[in-house]
Amino acid sequence: MFPERPLWFGLDGQPITMEAAELLFSDPARVIAKTIITTDRGQVEVSTVFLVLDHGYGDAPPVLWETMVFGGLDDMGQLRYCSREAAVAGHAEAVAFCRSAIDVDGAAILAEEVMNGVAPSRCSPTTRAVTAPGLRPASRALLDHDAPEEPRR
Repeated sequence: MFPERPLWFGLDGQPITMEAAELLFSDPARVIAKTIITTDRGQVEVSTVFLVLDHGYGDAPPVLWETMVFGGLDDMGQLRYCSREAAVAGHAEAVAFCRSAIDVDGAAILAEEVMNGVAPSRCSPTTRAVTAPGLRPASRALLDHDAPEEPRR
C-alpha cells in the first residue's frame, strides 16, 4: 500500500483541497513568466506556470512548475521543476535556447516581450547576453538539481 500523497497545491507550495485548486486554475498569479519572441518567420512563446496539480510521483518532491515552448524549432518543448526558483532559472534557460535556435535557423529577431508576473515590459534583442546550454524538449523532467533522479527503465 502506498502512503497517500497530496495532489493539489497552493501558490505557497502547501497542499490544498480540490475545490481550492479549481479556483486557483483561473488565477493569473499562476503565470510565473512569459516571453514572446517575434521573428521574421513568426512567434515563439516561452511560458512558465504553476501547475497546481503535482506532476511528480513516488517519494520525489512535488513537481509543481512547468515551462513550455510554443512555436519555433523547439515547439512543444517542456521542462518541469520542484521549486519556483528552478522554474524561474529554467524559463531563462529555455528563452536563451530559443534565441539560439532562432539564430541557427537564420531567422531575425524583430521584438521580444517579457511578462514576469503582471507587468509586461519591452526589451531589445540586443540586450541578450546568455548563450543556450542546449535544451532538449521533454527529455529533462526536472531542472531542480537537488531533486533525486529517477532511474531510466
